[in-house]
Amino acid sequence: MIQTRNLFFEYDAEKQFYFPDLEIPQGAHALLLGASGSGKTTMLNLLCGLLRPQKGNLSIAHTDWSSYTQAQIDRFRGRNIGMIFQKSYFLPSLSVLDNLRWAQRLAGRKANTAKIQQQLDKVGLADSLKKYPQALSIGEQQRISIARALLHEPKVVLADEPTSALDDQNCEKVLSLIREFCDEAKATLLIVTHDARVRSRIQKHYELQK
Repeated sequence: MIQTRNLFFEYDAEKQFYFPDLEIPQGAHALLLGASGSGKTTMLNLLCGLLRPQKGNLSIAHTDWSSYTQAQIDRFRGRNIGMIFQKSYFLPSLSVLDNLRWAQRLAGRKANTAKIQQQLDKVGLADSLKKYPQALSIGEQQRISIARALLHEPKVVLADEPTSALDDQNCEKVLSLIREFCDEAKATLLIVTHDARVRSRIQKHYELQK
């Protein structure tokens, strides 16, 4: 689950964010909406532990990590949170297989080629193991990034503008895959987006104000 209370973060006196409280049960799906500059990415970084709130509390997967060291937060993120971004951020010098093996090791798990093959089967790219990222379309890269995010069966999935660079057909395909994967894993899903195509597909919305 994702739960926050009275979160506040400031970069400087002119850039301060007070965030609405979130209450997203385990396995539920929600959207985080807001105009550019409203703090969507900042809140996502708070939720995944890349930033720490100056005020307020948050709990991810029933864990309050306010007393954790940064190393402990990083380990917790690797095992419990799956991240999907607008861009796929693959290492271009590595094949798809080696990129996903590297992701498994970063999550503190052993490389498991059979698990990778199984995930790629689910996104319809079983023949892409030996390909390099630059040989894939943007839509294919995003589908593989979904497989990567779900490899370690996270309890929470955070997606930052996962469809904004995609055409309508790939938008529908990627959104459906994200939701299907999360339903199968019973993972809580929060999508940060300004993409109007996504709004009608998920009913629970949180809106950030500038």
